Amino acid sequence: MTLPLGLRRATYEDGGTITRASGGWPACMTQRPWRQWLASDVHFVYLLEQDRLEGCLAMTPSESFMSGRQAVELLVWYITAASRDQRWGRKLLVHGISGARRLAGDDLVCWIHEADKASSAELLRHGFKCQMQRETFIGQDLRREEGWLLDISGYF
Repeated sequence: MTLPLGLRRATYEDGGTITRASGGWPACMTQRPWRQWLASDVHFVYLLEQDRLEGCLAMTPSESFMSGRQAVELLVWYITAASRDQRWGRKLLVHGISGARRLAGDDLVCWIHEADKASSAELLRHGFKCQMQRETFIGQDLRREEGWLLDISGYF
């Protein structure tokens, strides 16, 4: 029997569960500073669970791009490969928007690898606009990302 879908805010005790996550989580997900984020009151982390951890979302206030506005950055928005066709990414993103408002955000910023067309399409469906680009080196590799911005000042 499959357990019902659960979506909740993570607690510090969830740090071990996230770093030990199985089911196709790449190393870059399990090696993030989850315990540090979970111990901080300025990081919101949501977990999507069924019979195992299926996805997560993490955000924190960030540097504003416009004077007089507060930005919140979506640091992680991840769904396991096996769960991606069930629209759970959308459910996580809606929770992210409400969490960003609780962090007093006016704008939600999300950086997506330029080749990630599925995430870009989902952000576009939610009203995000691609407004920025950046290039960063990760080791020897150049990573090109698009910065998506959503005005959330009118939400909730």
